[in-house]
Amino acid sequence: MLILGSGGFAMQILDVLGEDPSYDFSKLAFFNNTGKVSNEFIHEHYRVISDEKDSVVKNESLEFILGIGNPSNRKSLFNLFSQLNRAVSVQVISKYAAISSVNVRMGEGVCIMPGAVVMGNTEIALGALINCNASIGHDSKLHQFVEVCPGAVISGNCTIGSGTFIGSNAVVFPGVNIGENCIIGAGTIVTRDVPPNQKVIGNPGVARQI
Repeated sequence: MLILGSGGFAMQILDVLGEDPSYDFSKLAFFNNTGKVSNEFIHEHYRVISDEKDSVVKNESLEFILGIGNPSNRKSLFNLFSQLNRAVSVQVISKYAAISSVNVRMGEGVCIMPGAVVMGNTEIALGALINCNASIGHDSKLHQFVEVCPGAVISGNCTIGSGTFIGSNAVVFPGVNIGENCIIGAGTIVTRDVPPNQKVIGNPGVARQI
């Protein structure tokens, strides 16, 4: 198993994997190709790989986890590794998240962290990240590589476009649609639809072109 990233969120992924006492950490490694790696090992045990041509990466049955925040970075790393032969992006879902049993659909590479709540009739697409204590209301749809930061609330019947970032403790009102590649600032209250490529800040949120 390869965790893509070696920073703070990658350490959160390590914690979630550790929720299963039977998890085999012996074949786990991290990947960081940013050139900012200070050590070859994390916790003196897990190897940090910096080249996608490494023999571990080229393993025919490689499974990888998107262990990095930022929608653009998650998408770039997914695209890089999904081109490898037989590589598979694995979901990571904390046992301490509350996931409805009613028609919740999740794509590959989705990460749902401890304390998150996902209600029924929702769709969370490829590579999306729902961080700690975030809430996704009923009948909502999150498109590819959306990031919902800790404590953010997506109310019912919302649609969040691909690559959009929802900051910590932001609130999206019921029925609101947010376009792709938007940035919703921390603590922002979104009361109306947001076109693509907008940055929204404030209470109520005010949208400006990125």
